[in-house]
Amino acid sequence: MDWIPTRLTAGGDSSITERLLKGSATPNGFVFKVHVDGYNLLPYLEGQAAHSPRKNFFYFDEDGQLVANSCTEAAAQTKD
Repeated sequence: MDWIPTRLTAGGDSSITERLLKGSATPNGFVFKVHVDGYNLLPYLEGQAAHSPRKNFFYFDEDGQLVANSCTEAAAQTKD
């Protein structure tokens, strides 16, 4: 999910999530208006940011059942 904005930013298009949310037209005139639920991880992967912008992640099994949730903010609070 995070790879769409990350890869497009690496390719030079850092505004894709904002443009798709507002509505973006293809060369044949079809307009896509979607919410890309992802974060640009490029600064984190390149070492320019100390932490990933994603604060939580949900894990689903092959049946679509939620089996775990990883939350970095909650983990940081329990360490104190």
